[in-house]
Amino acid sequence: MEVGSYSALKTAVENAADGQTIRLTANVEMDEAITLAGQNITLDLNGHSITGSVGNGLVTITGTVTITDLSTGESRGKIYNGSTATSRAVQLAAGASLTLDGGVILETGDITAITKSCASLYI
Repeated sequence: MEVGSYSALKTAVENAADGQTIRLTANVEMDEAITLAGQNITLDLNGHSITGSVGNGLVTITGTVTITDLSTGESRGKIYNGSTATSRAVQLAAGASLTLDGGVILETGDITAITKSCASLYI
């Protein structure tokens, strides 16, 4: 499923079937956080960025998710949360699993890019 806006990304995330890939076709500015809850969902940043200013995690993961960047261009996909010192680009819920693949950049306005609570993180 290809998406290029916040509303399209939100709809894709809410309706993603297990094993589905969501691929960005443009940079996405987020008004609120999203939650990736499915099993074996892949988010392909495709050289684009997801940015926003959300108080906690910009992207929360409660299932088994891979965030990747399969683009062949020079720029790498990025998830950036520019909110506060306690904001996170990605937040993992208890029991979640995240695999980062292909040069993905996770950034915040401060130091904490990822937080996890009894979750699995593979880089």
